[in-house]
Parts: sequence; C-alpha cells; structure tokens
Amino acid sequence: MSPLLNTAQLLLPLLLIAWILLLPPKARLTLWVQGLGTAALLLAMAWIALWAAPPWWTPWVLGAALVMAWTRALRMQWRHQAAWLPSGGLAWLRFTLFLLLGTFGAFYAGQAWEAGRPPAGVPVADIAPPLAAGQYLVVHGGSQPLLNGHMKTLDPEVERFAPWRGQSYAVDLIALDPVRSMLLWSQPEAASAYAIHGTPVLAPCAGTVIATENTRPDMPVPKMDRERMLGNFVLLQCRDFQVVLAHLQPGSLSVTPGVAVIPGDRLGLVGNSGNSSRPHLHVHAQRGGTADDPVRAEPMALRIGGHYPVRNDRMIFRAR
Repeated sequence: MSPLLNTAQLLLPLLLIAWILLLPPKARLTLWVQGLGTAALLLAMAWIALWAAPPWWTPWVLGAALVMAWTRALRMQWRHQAAWLPSGGLAWLRFTLFLLLGTFGAFYAGQAWEAGRPPAGVPVADIAPPLAAGQYLVVHGGSQPLLNGHMKTLDPEVERFAPWRGQSYAVDLIALDPVRSMLLWSQPEAASAYAIHGTPVLAPCAGTVIATENTRPDMPVPKMDRERMLGNFVLLQCRDFQVVLAHLQPGSLSVTPGVAVIPGDRLGLVGNSGNSSRPHLHVHAQRGGTADDPVRAEPMALRIGGHYPVRNDRMIFRAR
C-alpha cells in the first residue's frame, strides 16, 4: 500500500475516536449509535485493510482507545442525566450519519467473517509451511474478493483471466519485522529493504518439479512485470494437486524440472520478480497446470499447516 493510504488507514479511526472523546453527543441514543457504528466500522477495517504499516497490533490499540472514549462519554451522560433522544436538526443528522456508517461497517465485517471459511464446493489442498522459520503476515488470502484480490480471476466473463484461473485462491505472505516493517510507510524502491526478501522458500509437500523459471529480474518497488506475471517460480506436482510458488529471486532456484523433493527441501529465495508490487511469496494450489501453461488450471483452496489463511493472519513457522 502507498504511504498515503497507510496514513489514511490510521487517521480515519483516530478522527472517529476523537469525535466521541472531545465532542460527545448530548443524547444517550445518539451516543450508543455513534459508539456501535464506530465499532462496526473499525471492525470492518481491522479485517479488510492490511495491517503491515501500520503494524498488525494497531486495530487492538484503536479498539481499546474507542472503548475508553465511549465509556468516558457514557459516564458523563449518566452524571448529567442526559436525554435519550436527539434534539434539533444537527443532532438527528449526527444520529443518521452513524446509523449509516454502522450499517455499512456491519455489512462489510460480515463479508470479512465469511472469508475465514474455505469456499463451499472447492477442494482443499493441505501443505506444510513454504517458508523458513519466522513470523509472517497474510497479505491476500481467504474466500472473499474483499480480502483476496486473486479471486477476480474466477470471473469467466473476462477472457484475459482464463490463463490465471489456477491462482484464484492464492495466498501472499510477507515477513513480520517490528523495525523493518516501518519502512513500508516510505515504500523504498530496493527489494532488499523488505524483511521477507531473501527468505528461503521450502518445498511444502513431497512431489516432483514440473516447471521452473529462474532468470527474471527483481522489480524495483512498486513496478511490476506484466509480461511474466509469475516471475521466477516453481511448479510442483504433489500427490493429486499442484503447488505454485512465485516471485522468487533470480538465480536463486536450487531445483530443475524432473527433480523429486520432500517437505522442507530448499527451492529458492523470496524475491520481487514478476507481477509483484513489493517482495512477498505467492503460493497457491491447483489441478491441471502444465510446463507450457502453468496457471491455466482449476483452482483449489489452500491450508498451510492445518490453517486456512486469511488476510492479516499472523503465521508462525517453526524450523524443520
């Protein structure tokens, strides 16, 4: 995300909390509607917006600040025996505004909640962690387009999506680093500035390498290679499904087509090649890909280490 978007993502909740804290409504009903409406909107943002910079714990801090501001306003109204209903046009306008905001927030929070379950009727592939030991954040993942941008390729009406259908339930991972993650505010151009860059990518299943690419350059952030979307990648045949691991560093692959691997074998290093706006690991499961057309396939949902990943999930991978 751009620095401007990161700032707006933090500033909007702070303004809504400050409104309750510094200018609480006079009517009790309005305060309840404003508090619940703000809570619903913040909950939707906590699940839908990406919390990397600002960091993953920010929604918890904002939630605690909202509870404190709302509690203080409720106590003030109780002491002053405030009226229940708003009085005057501006008071009713405030009531209506937060009623609408709350409805909006509740709707999208419900959509985000649904994203936490594997899509109905879609086969699920279980794999081991595809990265070396560390803490990672899910950037795209889940079964709703709001939280997983890959799902747009499910649209059969868009012809250009057909070659990429296999990646429709893909998961994108970045590394959690309390210091280097703050670099995301300024979005440095060098791929090496990002915490996940250079992290070993591991075979997530026992299988055979079908296809690889190892020569595409890392892109400067936020530019993307639209011609070779996967960049450097490995396509693995694992039992009755395939796994694609993409956007790897050029020259880092340690496997070639025909090589057999077991879980934990090193495949390469995380890079920023292909259609990648910043360094991350793209991983997805599918059926039917070929060496010549690796992602024109039937998509599968993905569980990693028994967990179905959704945006903003923190995933801790242990050493193997």
